[in-house]
Amino acid sequence: MSKLPTFYKLPAQKLVFLQDVKRSPRLASIWAYRESTTINATKTLPISILSKQEIYNKVVDENPDKQGVGLKFKQVVAYGKTIINFYKLGIKNVWQNQSTLRKFKKDYYINHINLAGEEVKIIIPSFTKLVEVLSQRVYMEKVELEAYNKTTKGEIKKDTDTTPILNLTREQFQVYKRTPPDFYKIPLFALICLVFEELTPVLCYLVPEITPSTCILPNILPRVWNPKGIVKLKELNKDLTVEQMIDLSAKTSYNLDLEHVRLLCQSLRLVSRTTPIQLYPDTYLRGMLQEYYNYLIVDNYYLSGLNKDGNLWNLTDQELIMACLERNLIQDIVFDTKEFNKISDPIQKKMFQDKYMNKLRVKLFQFLVDFPHFNIGYLSVHHVIPRQEEVDVISWR
Repeated sequence: MSKLPTFYKLPAQKLVFLQDVKRSPRLASIWAYRESTTINATKTLPISILSKQEIYNKVVDENPDKQGVGLKFKQVVAYGKTIINFYKLGIKNVWQNQSTLRKFKKDYYINHINLAGEEVKIIIPSFTKLVEVLSQRVYMEKVELEAYNKTTKGEIKKDTDTTPILNLTREQFQVYKRTPPDFYKIPLFALICLVFEELTPVLCYLVPEITPSTCILPNILPRVWNPKGIVKLKELNKDLTVEQMIDLSAKTSYNLDLEHVRLLCQSLRLVSRTTPIQLYPDTYLRGMLQEYYNYLIVDNYYLSGLNKDGNLWNLTDQELIMACLERNLIQDIVFDTKEFNKISDPIQKKMFQDKYMNKLRVKLFQFLVDFPHFNIGYLSVHHVIPRQEEVDVISWR
């Protein structure tokens, strides 16, 4: 009988943890120090921008002689200019990303063995097909490595493959994923910006689906990633035993119960928030989850450092938040954003942000260690797994 997988628990002591790292090539790769310039797709995400209150405070500091209506007018104008410039640059980045993607799709190919046993070069027609092919490569490498390790004596296993199996960077991979949906939104969004100008954020807040990912303001992010699905998943699974959590985590998109399938599709933004989930056919939802699982397999491979070009520790804060949202690791982005916005002192704000990002890196670290042993069902139980997330892993690096 095969041994059941378990959830990885961070040791309380650094020495014990480093022993775990020595025993596991994957854990060592996730933990390793690596240099990387191609793991973040920064042009597919919004640029950093001051909050409305920070802009207003800046205007006050720059105009100490102004008061009343005159000061308020300057504040509104400054905020409006900042927003318009933010949107202009976001739209510009989408156009540049589309140009990069068009060239990439023209030049990129993969080697494929046809029925005659001949190696041929094929162009990838879509991102879904690209993910399918790359996830198969990752799976085959995993099978080959497991077979090798079974024949290796001793408890320390070695990863003998030092050559990247994916011949594109994570940056290229994410540009391919994020750009097409953004590009289709540009004509309508550009028109809205021209007509409504500084009122555009209000429309984006009411209808976040119209907003390209490069133009999402920080206060709109919670509207885009609504936490209701995750909250319902946590409530549904809170009384499960560890054994039941493990069993649920191993469920695939095709044998997971329908309630979990629907909640996962909602929490992962695989369906429209305005369309009742009951109107989607079960087969469609399960197919979407399977495609998403394939995507995570590939992206986890990059973030685990297995493609030899950076890992999760190289992610910018924006990319880290996006990676955690895509894996249901942030329980309530609405609450977290409100808590952050309550802080007015810049030093306290920076301390809050650093602590928050460190916690996210630990969560993502645990996810990358656990996920290869489970399936898509794991995304539904993460928030109820007993964890020791306060272990100061960051200080061990």
